[in-house]
Amino acid sequence: MGASDISFEINKKATEKEVLDSFNRQREIDADENGHQQGYSGDFQTVDTVKCHFDKLFTSYGEAFDYCLEKAEKWCYAVAVHYIDIQAKKTKQEDKLQEKISQLATSLRELSAITKREGFIKCSGCNSKLANKHLRTKDCLVCGTSLFTKSELKKKEKLNSKIDELKKKLETIRKANQEKAVKKAKSKDIKTLVAGWGAH
Repeated sequence: MGASDISFEINKKATEKEVLDSFNRQREIDADENGHQQGYSGDFQTVDTVKCHFDKLFTSYGEAFDYCLEKAEKWCYAVAVHYIDIQAKKTKQEDKLQEKISQLATSLRELSAITKREGFIKCSGCNSKLANKHLRTKDCLVCGTSLFTKSELKKKEKLNSKIDELKKKLETIRKANQEKAVKKAKSKDIKTLVAGWGAH
């Protein structure tokens, strides 16, 4: 006996009555589409009711969805919440950071690529003599030891560090822009999400 997440949305800031009416309609739709399947249809037929948690306004669909699944109880009830359905516009600053991350990622791939297809390389781990033409990555085929030179390892570490730093910066900027967008949100931007667990 398993469970899978189930959900539907109401394109407005719904009242508790509107949520319950929509929930009952969804159960009817599920019965028509999936049949009853002896209580294991994996849809809203396997949930008895819905509880409205309207004391908090969520700032994204993802945040609202995670909360609903955390609070919902299989077989018993789904959870309904209000959330702001708005997405901040991408800024030039974000585009520049994303471009820089892509450039660094390309440099990292190029650094990790096998460029020589002739000759041999000796592994410092097991002393095996490896033919370059058989290498697909810069790892020893025998013992798995890295075949990067010290300078390459240093450059790789620097690139990874810079990429991580820029990704964190990009995430911070996106979060700040989303918060600004949320503050400017209007009532028309508020929607209702109903989600829970369906037994199958």
